[in-house]
Amino acid sequence: MKVDGTDLPTTEAFTYLGSIVRYDGAAGNDIKSRLSKARNTFRMLNNVWRSSQYSTTTTLRLYQSCVLSTLLYGSECWRMTESDLTKLSTFHTKNLRRILRIFWPNTISNQQLLAHCNQESMETIVTRRR
Repeated sequence: MKVDGTDLPTTEAFTYLGSIVRYDGAAGNDIKSRLSKARNTFRMLNNVWRSSQYSTTTTLRLYQSCVLSTLLYGSECWRMTESDLTKLSTFHTKNLRRILRIFWPNTISNQQLLAHCNQESMETIVTRRR
C-alpha cells in the first residue's frame, strides 16, 4: 500500500489501546503482556496484601478491581489455548494464596481456595467476560 508515493511497511502485530493485535488472531503475546502488567500491579499493592489493617474481603475486592481487571483487559477477543488458560489460572490462584498468606507447609486445593475466597475459576471469569 502506498501513501503519497511512499510504501507503507506491513506488520504482523501492533499495539492498540494497550492490547497486542495480531494479524493471525493469536493471543499468546497479548496474554504474556497482560500477565506482566498484572504482576506489576500486584507487586505495587504489596503493602496492602501484607497489612493487617484491611479485612480479607477488602483486599479481595481490591485484587478483583485492580489486578484482575488489568489482567483481563481485552480478554473478550482472545483466542485462547489450554496452556494460556493454565497460565492465567496459575496466576490467579497463586495471588489468592499470597493474599490469604497460605504458604508451602499449609496446602489446600484450588477448589477450596476459590470457595474460601468466594472467587470464581479463571475459566468461568473469562467465559463470562466473553
